[in-house]
Amino acid sequence: MTTVNSSMVVLAREARRMTQSAVAERANVSQGWVSKLEGGLYPDADSEKLGRIANVLEVPVSLFLRSGQSYGSTIPMHHRRRQAAPAAAVRQVEAQLNLLRLRVDALLRSVEIRSDLEFTRMSLDDLGEPEEVARMARVVWRLPNGPIRNLVALVESAGGIVVRVPFPTTHMDGVSQWIPPSPPTFMLSDALPWDRLRWTLAHEIGHVLMHHEPTQDPEREANRFASELLAPSSVARADLQQLTLEKAGRLKPYWGMSMAALVMRARDLGTISADRARRLMIEISSKGWRKREPLELPPEPPQILERLVQMHREHLGFSEDELAGLLGMIPGREEPAFGRPKSESSQRRLRVVLSSD
Repeated sequence: MTTVNSSMVVLAREARRMTQSAVAERANVSQGWVSKLEGGLYPDADSEKLGRIANVLEVPVSLFLRSGQSYGSTIPMHHRRRQAAPAAAVRQVEAQLNLLRLRVDALLRSVEIRSDLEFTRMSLDDLGEPEEVARMARVVWRLPNGPIRNLVALVESAGGIVVRVPFPTTHMDGVSQWIPPSPPTFMLSDALPWDRLRWTLAHEIGHVLMHHEPTQDPEREANRFASELLAPSSVARADLQQLTLEKAGRLKPYWGMSMAALVMRARDLGTISADRARRLMIEISSKGWRKREPLELPPEPPQILERLVQMHREHLGFSEDELAGLLGMIPGREEPAFGRPKSESSQRRLRVVLSSD
């Protein structure tokens, strides 16, 4: 007999976007048995049945025996959605993010991230406006008063984890979670062009800094934070005077923002009228640029998770089977964000080192 953590069973099932009935049918057990297992009524589950469940969900049985808790989408988890996403897809992404957090925690037992910067929770009650939170974040992270050249590198330099993975829906761009002592974790759709990815990441940074407590309009607040973080009003206002699409195209690589985002920033800063902004957005739509604009921005590939995995392989001597066991995965099965290292990491303001504990 084995002691089962029912939360891990639920996470594994939802990460595969399967219903209880589908799992039960494929594992040749009753749906009632699966329901009771997930409800914690079988803390000592029959190991043979549990093995069949694990095979269906493509995880080792050991994943079901781990301690750990999943968190839902009330305060600690946030999403950037463009439209109403299917509920099953939302649950799948949430489950994948929870599993990612737990796997990162497993890696950080023996390896730690040391950085010159850090994430610090901030309060809208104290600072008043999302723009002030963004300005304070730039101060804390010692950013010059201009564009952020590599936003992913900045997040990782402050100890955050960024991954790009396939999302099960086009209605979600990103999701984030910060459950201390775990590091802030950001999971972004790998289908996004880099201008939208940077905006989504800035939006999610706003969530983890500001929305550890309920606020009036978190999505609008995160958008206002992202605008000020990426294009500070004190310097962007001069660039955005008399904005046209041609001018927005020239400014796009400098500010690292889409033309559409620059149009909306110009409207919000009052450098163009709301009517002018509306006409420019109509023009963007008519050109078919709402999903993907011309002039792709250079990639900002995440590297910290890759380094953590690499440290286990090369410095701690983990075999592929041992590493899969640590992460609660099937050896040899490809998992998003946990592939082999693809490139040598560039120099950044942080170190990934062996833990002294």
